[in-house]
Amino acid sequence: LEELRAQFLAAQEGDASAQPSAWKNERDLLLYDAVYGARIGWKWDAFLRDALPRLVLPANARLLDLGCGTGVATRAFARHATGAAASVQLVDHSLVATQVANSLVERDVPGLARTATPCDLQSLVAQPFDVLLVSHVIDEWKDEAWHAALRLARQASIVLWLEGGARATSRAMQRVREDLLTDFEPLLPCTHNASCGALQEINTHEWCHRFAQPPQEAF
Repeated sequence: LEELRAQFLAAQEGDASAQPSAWKNERDLLLYDAVYGARIGWKWDAFLRDALPRLVLPANARLLDLGCGTGVATRAFARHATGAAASVQLVDHSLVATQVANSLVERDVPGLARTATPCDLQSLVAQPFDVLLVSHVIDEWKDEAWHAALRLARQASIVLWLEGGARATSRAMQRVREDLLTDFEPLLPCTHNASCGALQEINTHEWCHRFAQPPQEAF
């Protein structure tokens, strides 16, 4: 777990040689899911409690979980939007991650139809879906993946995108927001629909993030 975290933090700091999702086997992923995945799950719980009451979800929604890891985002969505999803496509560049995610989603959301595929962003553009779930991937992407992910976002009815709160990550998310500003309204949880003021030159030291109440189990 310490090795996985070190790789993730190195990627966050821009180390091109880092492998932030360097899972070697199923055991790595199950350990990750029990510790770091749980922390991400708490973030999704807070995010979805805030976002879902403001949204009208499509009936029998088809989910695309991009960078699914162990399926944390899909499992959280199913907890908070019970019965709203009809199917999910679990996508990750790690084949073993898609297999573990498939197993954990089957365990936690037994009625949800699932497909699990290694990440091929170009081919995903042709796949029909309604709700795009994106979780903690932005520090890993290069330009090609970035542009493909934005094309996918523009195909969705709803995009639910969650990242960590580090400054560099936040800056990357602000650029995503700028790219999607004319395609989606509103862009929650942001309180305004103009270009982000934190991106102005005078505010280069600033970044935008939100705090959520941690659950009791975190302690």
